[in-house]
Amino acid sequence: MSYDVAALKRALDRFAEQKTERELAHARTVRELNERYPRLAEIEREIASCGLMIVENVMKGGDAVEDNVARIKARVKALREERAAILRENRLPPDAADGRYACAACGDTGYIGSEMCACLRGIYREEQYAELAELFALSPGRFDAFDETQYSAAKADGEPVAPREYMRLVAEKCRKYAAGFSQSSPNLLFSGESGAGKTFFMACIARAAVEKNASVVYRSAFALAKQFEDDRFSKDGDAEEELARCAKCDLLLVDNLGTETTTAYTASALYQLINRRLAEKRPTLISTAMNLDEVAGRYGPHMSARLRADYVLLPVYPRAGGAKKGKSLLDI
Repeated sequence: MSYDVAALKRALDRFAEQKTERELAHARTVRELNERYPRLAEIEREIASCGLMIVENVMKGGDAVEDNVARIKARVKALREERAAILRENRLPPDAADGRYACAACGDTGYIGSEMCACLRGIYREEQYAELAELFALSPGRFDAFDETQYSAAKADGEPVAPREYMRLVAEKCRKYAAGFSQSSPNLLFSGESGAGKTFFMACIARAAVEKNASVVYRSAFALAKQFEDDRFSKDGDAEEELARCAKCDLLLVDNLGTETTTAYTASALYQLINRRLAEKRPTLISTAMNLDEVAGRYGPHMSARLRADYVLLPVYPRAGGAKKGKSLLDI
């Protein structure tokens, strides 16, 4: 899994700010202790002086170096015992004047070797959720909120199952997809009427992917088309950077395809983005109220052919023949 550049930058900034705040707080604590108990400041200065004396003796050498260093170390030990006694007598913790790490695992560096530590990863995950605020405002993305009673329990003529039974199966398949999400997960095309549950299932999968430390980017089709146009005419590079995030993230969500103003340029740019992610094996979720024939009419037959061949088609509400136009999520 990769990290989203924008979310990671904000996470690192927050991490650095929190570390600076702790260091400043520690400095204030030490200053207050030294003002209240002047002997503590004297002890710290003496301990620092002893450290320099040890270095000088070692560098100077001579027959008495071992005795001198032993004597200095004994003095340091006595000073530390005196400091502990002062703190104890005043009912202060023994490490009151020490700088303590918020995370002992990484020493507040954010990394253990080359791996991101859990402390920084937690902040990064929060930033990923903030990045998906627009999506989660539409749907919180929690499978527990799925209510199958919203769908009819009556089976229509010509349909293999009732809408309620079908959507129960869809919810279960989406749960399994979310639980097993990886770079080898298939692409999904959610289709159906507004309010049928397309965005709900996308949000649930997105939340699960974030919990797996995947980088997730959400764009409405309208916003994505605007980014295509901005990249075409803008000179500041911001739009190009945003489109690069869409291309490189572990999971891209494109919501409400077909609601944007489509031009030959934006249709071509969308096709190229989809092809690039397919070539790099990066899963994409798309939702639309259109069927594949309507997609072909709006974006060209090459687009509908690509979606039919490389996406699992997931109608979120049964329609005659709708689940038979390509692979179905029920076959995963």
